[in-house]
Amino acid sequence: MGDELEVGPPFGDVVLEDGDDPLVLVSAGIGVTPAAAMLDHLAAVQPEREVLFLHADRSPVVHALREQVAASLGRMPRAHAVTWYEKPGGVRGGGVLEGRIDVGALPVPLPAKARAYLCGPIPFMRGVRRGLLAAGVGEERIRYEVFGPDLWNQAD
Repeated sequence: MGDELEVGPPFGDVVLEDGDDPLVLVSAGIGVTPAAAMLDHLAAVQPEREVLFLHADRSPVVHALREQVAASLGRMPRAHAVTWYEKPGGVRGGGVLEGRIDVGALPVPLPAKARAYLCGPIPFMRGVRRGLLAAGVGEERIRYEVFGPDLWNQAD
């Protein structure tokens, strides 16, 4: 009791653009927060939009917003999800894989002319970005969100 918490208004670099292009939402860990919000919005206003939702986490136990994401996906007939866990425990199958995201080995194809939105740790986003570029997604179609200082341009 008596603790004070300083807060500020929400902010960020990634805003979901209006349009009909297919989307690839890619997140890791707590980076799922903006991706889940985008998915909620899409489920409400564009449920027919094609979406590929890719998420990586340490385990199902720490996977934030999992039920919220599943509920949104359930309202979107053209949405597909794949989740990777470093330690999946007994959870496997049904779009759940063990290990780390490898864009070059996705179990579902990337949608043609997709726009990609990434949120997670910088090394994760760099790897995913490289994979998206190698798969033919144009650099101008990839957006990202960094939680904290934007250190994107620093060396790996």
